[in-house]
Amino acid sequence: MFNAISSGLGVGILPKFMVKDKCDLIEISLEDNPPPKPVYLVMHTDVRRSPRIRVVADYIIEIFERYRNSGW
Repeated sequence: MFNAISSGLGVGILPKFMVKDKCDLIEISLEDNPPPKPVYLVMHTDVRRSPRIRVVADYIIEIFERYRNSGW
């Protein structure tokens, strides 16, 4: 989605943390914020306890929790 929008293919909704350093994108103000969407992190049961997978999963969860209430 980010690549399509930044390539000029159209308008879309992106989290602010993805575009904060992208000067060529223009923010369009909306009267209302879009409704929140649930996000799921899915892992196969065979690998979800793998230390490498767990580190990545924990990092993804941390990013989403950090930006959840910051207006992204």
